Amino acid sequence: MANPLTMSATLGLALGAATVLPGQAIPINEAALHALNRITFGATLPLLQQLSLTPATGPSSIDLYIDEQLTLAGAENPLVPALLAQLATPRANIHEVKQEQFIRACFSRYQLREVMTQFWQRHFNTHYAQVHQIVNVFVPGSSEAVQMIDEANQAFRAHALGRFEDLLLANLDSRAMILYLSLFNSRSGPGPNIEPNEDFARENKELYTLGPEENGVANYSHADIEAAAECFAGYNVFRSGLGNVTCRDPITGAIIPNPVPLQLVFIEEWHEAGQRVFDFDPNDPSDNLTIQGVATSGAEARQLMAWLARMAQTKRFVCRKLIDFFLADGAAQQEPALLLQCTQAWGNNGGDIAAVLEVILKSAAFQGPTYRWQRLRMPMEFTCWMVRALDGTAATPSNLDDMIAATGLMGQSLHDFPSPDGYPTLSRRQPGTQIYIDAANHARGFLRTLPPYTGIVIHDLPQMVISGIGQVVPNGNPDDPADVARYFLRRLYVGRWTADDHTRLTELTQATIFGVLAPLDHVGAPVDYRNRIHLLAALAAVLPQGLKK
Repeated sequence: MANPLTMSATLGLALGAATVLPGQAIPINEAALHALNRITFGATLPLLQQLSLTPATGPSSIDLYIDEQLTLAGAENPLVPALLAQLATPRANIHEVKQEQFIRACFSRYQLREVMTQFWQRHFNTHYAQVHQIVNVFVPGSSEAVQMIDEANQAFRAHALGRFEDLLLANLDSRAMILYLSLFNSRSGPGPNIEPNEDFARENKELYTLGPEENGVANYSHADIEAAAECFAGYNVFRSGLGNVTCRDPITGAIIPNPVPLQLVFIEEWHEAGQRVFDFDPNDPSDNLTIQGVATSGAEARQLMAWLARMAQTKRFVCRKLIDFFLADGAAQQEPALLLQCTQAWGNNGGDIAAVLEVILKSAAFQGPTYRWQRLRMPMEFTCWMVRALDGTAATPSNLDDMIAATGLMGQSLHDFPSPDGYPTLSRRQPGTQIYIDAANHARGFLRTLPPYTGIVIHDLPQMVISGIGQVVPNGNPDDPADVARYFLRRLYVGRWTADDHTRLTELTQATIFGVLAPLDHVGAPVDYRNRIHLLAALAAVLPQGLKK
C-alpha cells in the first residue's frame, strides 16, 4: 500500500486541489461511496479518496471518474491480463468463462464496462446447461457450448458502452441464443408442418426491446410476433442431417461451400422471401414497418433489429431498466424528467448507451442522497465488494474459485440463470432472508480463510491494517481495538455505521479467538493478531448494511 503522505500529495495534485495537509488522513464522503457502489463492483480505498477530494475548479471528482469509465481512459490494471493469460484459449470449460468474469469484476480498471457486461448478460439471457445439452445432440462429446457462451459474453463486453443496435445484432448472431431459444429448428415456407418457431421472436420483443406494454397498452400483437418469426427463420448452426441446403453467411449472403459443424449459417431454403408488415401501434403509423424479405441473407432480420433499436417503446423500456438499476426500484417512474433526458440521449442512431449512462450518472437524482442505500447487492456484487474493499489480490485464477462457488450457492450462478428472463436486476426480486445467512457464512469462511476457502484472495489483512490505518483513522494505532474496528467500518461503510456497531466490534477485538482477554500486539503476537484481524474483517463485512449499496 502506498505511503499515505505520498498518496495524499499525488491525489491532490492530480485533482487540482491541495486540500489534504501532509500527515492527515484523506477525507472520505458518502457521495463518493454511493457513486462507487453503483458504478463499480465495490469501492477501493484509493478510489474513495480520489472521488472524495474536491477540485478547486471544473468538474467534480465524481464526474471526472464517470468520464474516465465511459471512455475507457487509462491503462488496464496489469493484474487482469496476467491472470487471463493463465486461462486456456479458447476457454476449456464454463468454469474458466466464469473465472474471467470474476477477474475483470474484481480487478479491472474499467469497472463500469464490467458492470454493464453483467447487466447485458442478464438482459440477454442464455443458459449454459441447455445450450450444452443441445450441442451434444448435434455433435456428441463437443465442448463447443463453452465457446458459444464465451463468444456471447465477449460481445456484451465489446458493446457494453456502445450502441444498443449492435447488442441486438450480436444477440441475433449468437450461436448460444440460436440454440437456447429454438431458432435452430425454425423454418418458413410452404409445405406441411412447416412454420417458424416463435420463441426468439417473442422474447426479442418482450424482454430485449419493446417490453410487453405501456400504461396498459400492448406494444406489439401476435401478428407482429408471427412476422418477426418469419424474418428470423433461416438463422441457424450447421450440423449433419440438414439435407441438401444452401448455407450462406448471415451478414454478407456469401455461400459457405463447406460449413463446419456448429458454424453460424443462414439456410436459404429455410427462409421464405416475402413482404412482412409490422403494425406495432395502430394509433401511431410512424411505428409501423414493412420489410421486403429476401432468402439469400439475414438482411431482413437485421433490418428489423435496427428498426426496433430506434423505436420509442424500446428507448423507454431499456432506459427505465437502466434508471431503476442505477438508482432504485421504480425510480424511472418517480423521475419522468430524467427518463425523458435518457430517451433523448439515446438518439436516433441505434441507441447511444454511453450517452444514456452519462445522463443517469451525472444527474442530481443519482448523485444526491435520495436513492442511496436503496438497492441490494447481488451475490456477485457482494463477493467482489469484499475483495475490492479489503485490497484483494489473486496469484492464479483458481484463487477465485471459492468466490464463484459461494456466489452460486447464494443464487447467482453465472450462465445458469432462470429461463428465459435471467437473474433479477431489481432489488425487490432478490432472494429473501436466506441470502443474508448465505452471505454471512460466505464472508466468515472467506475472510477467515476457513475450509474450503484455501485460495486466499484477501492478502495479508494484518499488514494492510498496520500500514494503512493512518489513511482512515488520523493517528490511528494498529494495536488499539477501537481504532482497528473504526478502520474496517470506515473502509467498508464510510459513515453508514452506528456507535453500537463500533462498540460490538471493539469488544470482540479485545479477546483472542479462544475468548481470552488479551491486548492486540502485532509485533509480539503476530499469529494471534492475524487471526483476530481476519475475524474482525469478516464480522464487519456481514453487518446488515453490507448487503446494501
